[in-house]
Amino acid sequence: LEGPRCVDAWAATLILLLSRTCYVLLIIAGAALLGLPFPLTPRQNSVLAFATVGIPLVVLALWVPPRRLPRSLLGETLRVSIPASLGVVIVALPLYAASIRGGVAVAEAQSILTSLTVFCGLGLLPLISSGAREAGQGRYVRWWPWLLSGAMLLIYLVMIQVPFLRDFYELTPLPPQVLALLLGAAALWTAGVHLLR
Repeated sequence: LEGPRCVDAWAATLILLLSRTCYVLLIIAGAALLGLPFPLTPRQNSVLAFATVGIPLVVLALWVPPRRLPRSLLGETLRVSIPASLGVVIVALPLYAASIRGGVAVAEAQSILTSLTVFCGLGLLPLISSGAREAGQGRYVRWWPWLLSGAMLLIYLVMIQVPFLRDFYELTPLPPQVLALLLGAAALWTAGVHLLR
C-alpha cells in the first residue's frame, strides 16, 4: 500500500501547489490588466501560502489514504488544479476591483483579498486532498480534510486578531461584519465548487 500512498501524496501536493500558484498569478495578471494596484504584498502572499499550502501539505502527505491510481498523474493534477484556480480568481479578483473602485484603501482591499483567498483555498482542501472521496459502492466522505480546513481557518482568524502577527503580515484589521461576509461568500463558493465537482 505504500507505493499508491506515496503517489497519491505527490498528487495531492502537486494539486495544492499548482492551484495556489495559478490563482495568485492570475489575480496579479488580472489586476495589472485592470489597472489596479498590486494585489498582494510578499508577506500577504506568505500568510496565504502558510495557511493553504504550508501546514496542509505536511498533513496531507502524512494522512493521505491509498486509492486506485489515476491513469495520468499530470492529467489528474491539471484536471483539478486549473478549474480550482479559475474558481478562486472568479470570486477574488472582482471583489478586489470593486473594493478599490469603491474607495477602499489599498491596504484594506489587499487584506480583504488575502482573507478571501485564504478562505477559498481552505475550502478547496477537502476537494483536492486525495482520498477525500472514495469512488464506487459505499463511497463516503472522510472528515479529516474538513477538520484540517477548520483548524487552519481558526489559526488564520487568530493571526489576524493578534496585532503583532497582523502587522508582520501587513494586514489591516477588518470589521467583524466584513469578515463574516467574506466567510459567508467563501462558504457559498465552497459549497458550489463541491457540488460541481
